[in-house]
Amino acid sequence: MVARIKFGAGIWGALTYNEKKVDAGKASLLAAHGYWDKTQHLAFADKYSRLQNLAERNNRVDLKCMHVSLNFDSADVLDPAKVQRIADEYMKALGFGNQPYLVYQHYDAAHPHVHIVTTTIQPNGRQKYLHNIGKRLSEPARKALEIKYGLIPAESKRQQQKQYVLPASISKALYGKAETKKALTDVVNAVIQYYKFSNIAEFDAILRQYNVTIDPGLPGSRTFQHRGLFYSLIDEKGKKVGVPIKASAIYEKPTLQVLDQKFAKSTGQLQSAAQRVSAIIERVTNLKRVTSFSEYKSELKKKGIAVAAQSPAPGMSPTLVYVDNVKRMAFEQAALSAGCRAESVFQTITAHLSAEKWAAFDTQLQAYGSVSMLEKFLETVLQPEQPNYTPDPYKKKKMRKRKGLHL
Repeated sequence: MVARIKFGAGIWGALTYNEKKVDAGKASLLAAHGYWDKTQHLAFADKYSRLQNLAERNNRVDLKCMHVSLNFDSADVLDPAKVQRIADEYMKALGFGNQPYLVYQHYDAAHPHVHIVTTTIQPNGRQKYLHNIGKRLSEPARKALEIKYGLIPAESKRQQQKQYVLPASISKALYGKAETKKALTDVVNAVIQYYKFSNIAEFDAILRQYNVTIDPGLPGSRTFQHRGLFYSLIDEKGKKVGVPIKASAIYEKPTLQVLDQKFAKSTGQLQSAAQRVSAIIERVTNLKRVTSFSEYKSELKKKGIAVAAQSPAPGMSPTLVYVDNVKRMAFEQAALSAGCRAESVFQTITAHLSAEKWAAFDTQLQAYGSVSMLEKFLETVLQPEQPNYTPDPYKKKKMRKRKGLHL
């Protein structure tokens, strides 16, 4: 079992997230602890007002909402009554047994899981003690429940290898803004939760694996100047499809301000892992004798590492970004050893070319005159596709004036 705890400023966001899942038939209200009615007769206003009434008793704190998810292995034998008991015992172990909370069982993932929404404000107006609650209370509770109910431990190899992020379905973009927003929300929030990255380029390289891209706007644009972000779905060719969604409109609000905190938190962990990842990449590059960039990507994929080319700015040579999907980390080439950079990769690949392949490659280069082999390699092999322009769906079309006399 894996337990995740998130804190937020308000009850509304966490509650509406789960209620929308219920409306879509992808979740159900399993229990309402501390409410006058357990489940069936509770309206949205009843659920919200019970928690909000407590939250309003303390205006000095920022984190008034606690949103918990308990994730089980697909092999765990569970029924609604057993899941409810696990949720109740977990909340009691966290010291929230006397707090009102709502338990939702979700059906939108390959593994069974529940979400629990509560408030951190007690009836006397004081906030629950939250410092280091994950290590101090959640971890011991999780391990005890795994033993008591025979659940597959989070530390097991089976749990560690589970794929927590599922690619966004491109077909959802055909249904308009609502379905696109739902698809983006699931992928973006999962990537932020499970992966480590230190900048936008690394974040985008991870997202693209799951049919999503991020757009901070071009330098000088209004979006860029105001530190805005848009998320979009992309197809198998990397082209944007559907309606772009503002970061502030997505649940958890993955804006640039929020991502800056994620960048700072991940930097130290990435630095400590860079040497290990560099060694894996260089070993593949030097020992596998790859003779094309596609072979290079294929060999790295066998090691659980994806590689993507990105252009830092117009006119600049592309750089490589590596995503370690085993340890769930992303690295720009500058963060790794020199052997992982585009120039070094090019030199290694061309050195391994057979005489026949080299002749064909050299013939192709001659058609470009004075362009160097390195530049040509970067332009033809590593150059990422240009972003597809998506017109503003809300922009009014300009009416053309009709020529001639108007009677």
